Amino acid sequence: MIGKSLAAARVKLGLTPEQMAAKLRVKPPTYHRYEHEAALPGTQVLGRLLRLAPELGPLIAERRRQLRPEAARFATPSNGARTREMTERVGRRHRDQAKRRAMRLRRRDLIASRVAARAGRGTE
Repeated sequence: MIGKSLAAARVKLGLTPEQMAAKLRVKPPTYHRYEHEAALPGTQVLGRLLRLAPELGPLIAERRRQLRPEAARFATPSNGARTREMTERVGRRHRDQAKRRAMRLRRRDLIASRVAARAGRGTE
C-alpha cells in the first residue's frame, strides 16, 4: 500500500525514481524496493517523505505506529492530558536527580572537611 502511494506521490511531484531517491537520500535500488513493496521505509525516510508529500500523512502515521508501537502511548490527545502527565513525570525525575546530586555534594564536602581536619592535626 505504501509503495503505490509512494509512486503516486512521485508522479504527482513530476520526479523520476532517481530524483525521488535523491530527495529521500536513499540509493535508487532501495527506492525501487520501496515502490515495489519489497522493503518498507524506516522512520527517517518516512519523515523526509512527509516533507515532500504531506498528503501521505495518514499513511505515514500508520507505518510509524507499526514501527514504534510504544511511541503511540505518548501521542498527545486533543486535551493535552498525556502531555501534562509526561511533564509531571519529567519534573519528578529532575527533582529526584537534584536531590541525589545535593546528597553527593554534601557527602563530598563532609569527607573533604574530615580530611582537612585530619591533615591539620597531623602537622601540629
